[in-house]
Amino acid sequence: MVDVVELFWVGILSLLCLYAVYRLTNTLRLYHVLFGVSPTESPDLVTGSSVAIQGPVTVNKEAPHSSVATDGSESPIAVYVWRILSTSPGGGSVASGVEFGSFAIDTDSGEVKVDPSWLREAHDAPILSKVRTDGYTLTVPFRVSLYTSPYVHIVHEATTMALARVNDVIEAELNLSPDTDRFESKAIPENAPLLVFGELLIDAGTPTIRGTDDTPFFIANCDLNAVRSNLRRRALYYVILFTGALLLGLVILPME
Repeated sequence: MVDVVELFWVGILSLLCLYAVYRLTNTLRLYHVLFGVSPTESPDLVTGSSVAIQGPVTVNKEAPHSSVATDGSESPIAVYVWRILSTSPGGGSVASGVEFGSFAIDTDSGEVKVDPSWLREAHDAPILSKVRTDGYTLTVPFRVSLYTSPYVHIVHEATTMALARVNDVIEAELNLSPDTDRFESKAIPENAPLLVFGELLIDAGTPTIRGTDDTPFFIANCDLNAVRSNLRRRALYYVILFTGALLLGLVILPME
């Protein structure tokens, strides 16, 4: 007969298996999308096409709250990802998101505007100023941190600071310690090399790359081969996680 403790652990391990399968599916989907893709600095500006574009960033309007949320770069910030970390026992990332202004990639075919809003929608991520932590945690199954998403590869060192530094930006009163809990961000400044993948839209003569239901949006500041290698490592990790949880479940609940 199965006791309550065994059922509890089987439930936990089942959730872990589902989580691993979900994350593995997302990772393999992106790997499939990027397989065989060659980034270009001279894209064909054809609306509806899926394309990977690389080139230096030009900033028309800086990302909101960049001066307090990043490391004080002398160059305007085009986009940054962020997360709030709780240092309490069992803490970790409690909120994560992306802030962006109006920016583009300078290519041989002219400037291509970049719209990262798909990232916010796909991860159900809040705007920094509107973030809340009561009832919003990243530890629940299937909630994916945008900060560590497979669709974001900003590889340089993160800026870490006390949460108190961004307190004036956040409108809600968070149930966190502003002095001991942390805020982290990774930013892309003007003129930095950038690689993006998405669907090209031409609206009133302005080419824009964005994400859609059929074409995910991807952003990186590293070589695409490095991205593919990272995705393979992620996939292997989730396979190992799933296998380990499954085997442990079979040990806890042996077949009779």
